[in-house]
Amino acid sequence: FIEEKSSFEYGQVNHALTAAMRTLMKEYLILVTQLEHLQRQGLLSLQKLWFYIQPTMRTMEILASIASSLDKGECMGGATLSLLHDRTFNYTGDSQAQELCLYLTKAASVPYFEILEKWTYRGIIKDPYRLCGRDVTCPDAKEVLYTLKERAYVEQIEKAYNYASKVLLDFLMDEKELVLRLR
Repeated sequence: FIEEKSSFEYGQVNHALTAAMRTLMKEYLILVTQLEHLQRQGLLSLQKLWFYIQPTMRTMEILASIASSLDKGECMGGATLSLLHDRTFNYTGDSQAQELCLYLTKAASVPYFEILEKWTYRGIIKDPYRLCGRDVTCPDAKEVLYTLKERAYVEQIEKAYNYASKVLLDFLMDEKELVLRLR
């Protein structure tokens, strides 16, 4: 999953997710190396092995489940974030699982929110058919970070929306003389 979704065509959100997963896999491989070292020294019993791998088993189970669901749904971009958000929210009773999903969701959401920030605060979107040719920078711009509290997004987007609406209206009414053109 990590190797496949790191390909160009799977998008920035999946790239960020696989980078976070790759970090967890490196931690897993470090654990395996440490266990091999203990085994070679004759210090690893079956009971110790079971004790050491318990947390990792749960992590790998969750990662496999997420990867399987993303593959099955052919998720990219917002669909990936929606699935991760749902998983994070559904693990409310399991703090370790929720923390893992929260880590993955925060990591995966970084490129999405960077695009959203550029669009809402500066009017920049990577689409040659939607640009107005003006630099629009919102004075209330704040960094957008993932949170389970949706109201934080609504407030930031409403402020940016109000500013962008005012700039657009001023542009149409004053510079492009909309009223004269309509007459």
